[in-house]
Amino acid sequence: MLHAHANGSNITKGVKWVSGHILKSIKEVSPKNVLQFTIDNASVNILAEKFVRAEYPHIVFGGCVVHDIDLLFEDMKKLAWIGAIFDKCNDIVSFIKNSHQPHTMLMDFFSDGTTLLKARVTQFATNIIMLDRTYHLQHCLKKVVVSEQWTTWVTDLCRPSNTKFKAENIKQAILDETFWNKT
Repeated sequence: MLHAHANGSNITKGVKWVSGHILKSIKEVSPKNVLQFTIDNASVNILAEKFVRAEYPHIVFGGCVVHDIDLLFEDMKKLAWIGAIFDKCNDIVSFIKNSHQPHTMLMDFFSDGTTLLKARVTQFATNIIMLDRTYHLQHCLKKVVVSEQWTTWVTDLCRPSNTKFKAENIKQAILDETFWNKT
C-alpha cells in the first residue's frame, strides 16, 4: 500500500496538478502494482480520475467512504431538529471548554480525566464525535451545573453579566432531558 500526499498550500489545485501527482505516485511504484486509487468526491478529483484512467485504464478509482459518511452527516445537520441538537451540543462544549472554572470542575471532580471534544471543521465526522463524547459525559456535566462550586462561580465570580446569562442557559441546556433523549 502506498500512501502519498503533496503539500498543496498556496497552490491552485486544478485537474493537471491533481492528476500529475496521482500519475507521479503510480509511476513511483510501477503501474502494474497499482489496482486502486481512493479519492474524495471533489470535482477536481473526479476530473483527474479521467486523465489517469486514459493512461491506465486498469486502475479502479473508489470514493473515500469516510468522506462520503462525513458528507452524509453534514446533510443530516441541515435538518432543523438535528441541526438544533448539534448547535446546542456545540454551545455546551464551547462554553465549558472556554470557561476555566467549569472545565476544571468537570475534569477535577466529575470525570475520569475524559474531557469534552470540540468539533473541527477540517476533520471527518467530528460533530458526531463531539456529540457522542458529550452524551457520555452528560451525568458529569449535570453534576457540575448543580454543584455548589458552579453556583458560587456563577454568583460570585462570573464577570461580565453576559457570562452569567450564558452560564444559566448552559445549565438549562445540560439539565434538559428532552435534549439528551434526542441526542
